[in-house]
Amino acid sequence: MMKLPRSTLSWRRGGDLLQVWRMTELQSSATPVQFPEGIDPDFRNPYHETHDIQLYKVDIDNQELMRITNLGDYALFLGLNSTMIISTKDFPMLRADCAYLAHDEHLDI
Repeated sequence: MMKLPRSTLSWRRGGDLLQVWRMTELQSSATPVQFPEGIDPDFRNPYHETHDIQLYKVDIDNQELMRITNLGDYALFLGLNSTMIISTKDFPMLRADCAYLAHDEHLDI
């Protein structure tokens, strides 16, 4: 199926601007829905499934992105249209260096 990258920007405490890339893959759902004739079967009841997340620190002065592989004491909340990076020291019930996905497998009907 088709891979669909989405990116958002988020601020991290300390002033870092991060660019978050969420790689999703379009999947077909088994839920039966009637569609008009001529609709490609691959695009009937599609949903997006996240298969990769990439983080980059934005260096505005040098106009470059630096890959980040560890969030340290932060947790990432990733939705369809927004991203939040939250300190796990302030919220100890969250797991450090983890991503919490909202709307994974959302339906596009």
